[in-house]
Amino acid sequence: MVKSIMRSIKSFIAVIFTLIACSCGKEIITPAEFYVTIDKSTTFKAGEPVKFKLNGEADYYMFYSGEQGHEYCHKNRTEVELEDVRSATLTLSTTPELWGYQGDFVSFWISDTFEGLTGDRETDFATMEAEEAGGMKGWHKLDYVMGPDQTEKTDIFDITPYLGHFCFAVHYKSSYKRPETYTMQGSPTFNISGTLNVDINGIGERVFRFPMMQREFVFMNHDEQGRPYEIRQSSSNYWTFDYYYASTYNGTTEIRTHMPTEGLTEEEKSELRRARTGGIAFDWTQGDVRFTGTSPGVHHFGVDIWVVYTAMQLNSVERDTGDVVKNLQNDLYKFQYTYDEPGYYKATFHGFNVTVDKRYDTIIEVPLIITE
Repeated sequence: MVKSIMRSIKSFIAVIFTLIACSCGKEIITPAEFYVTIDKSTTFKAGEPVKFKLNGEADYYMFYSGEQGHEYCHKNRTEVELEDVRSATLTLSTTPELWGYQGDFVSFWISDTFEGLTGDRETDFATMEAEEAGGMKGWHKLDYVMGPDQTEKTDIFDITPYLGHFCFAVHYKSSYKRPETYTMQGSPTFNISGTLNVDINGIGERVFRFPMMQREFVFMNHDEQGRPYEIRQSSSNYWTFDYYYASTYNGTTEIRTHMPTEGLTEEEKSELRRARTGGIAFDWTQGDVRFTGTSPGVHHFGVDIWVVYTAMQLNSVERDTGDVVKNLQNDLYKFQYTYDEPGYYKATFHGFNVTVDKRYDTIIEVPLIITE
């Protein structure tokens, strides 16, 4: 009798310790076991709700309709095969504001190896200086011809050879003297808007406008001592060249375009005046990129700017997504979904139970035919 009582006490204690261990340790989790049925055949008309019935145990349900962009089989897909890209084009809309300027001053470049700039002026300056000194090896210059003054011109370029790695750059480089006569001329203004169109089989057309794409730019101008010309950010998306001058009895004399107070006396500093000589703006009314020019005689140097867009993989795609139709906060026994377009679909329910260190998943596919 005593032994029986002792065994009962020990069993009771063991149960208590088990409950304490469960409450203080790992959470109990069970497999996600469920099944899905529909209320009639697998053929439905477009616009007619498909009614699913769910039975079983799953804390969470993800539903993938099987439509484009919502296929379970593509939930981890981040790129497609190159042969699945039907076409890829770069469209450039450009408008020059020449103000009497003579000569070509804008060129467009594509690379399948260059990654992009860093945003650090000193590093980017050295990088683009080396690229130019090396003859722009690894770059392809687009066959672009500037259109008439004040007239928008649109060009479309095939970029399918650059699907795996596409880096686009714009080089603006003006001369302050006319090539033939060496007389003063102003820096022109130039507006650019651009779009990438990538048509992928089974997905459709993906469109990337320049404002959606990451980019950096670097001013290449510097003085004889290698000191960079001063650049001032005058608004959130507008940067300008500045130079400093002093008024003398001979008129206005340019002092410097690097840091203005370096090596100057207090008297010279007090005479300094700031003038703006143009610059670069992004997402402007006139274009996605706007190089702003100046009138003749405003400065005594040619403006030199590189804009480089970060390299992209044009055959990359976004993962297909599903919708959470059940979580721990709600029960789900019935679910309906309406297909608007005829076709063959594979509706998929992904049910799962999960804790910090364990997970159970169950996938159930329901083939459907949607007719007109």
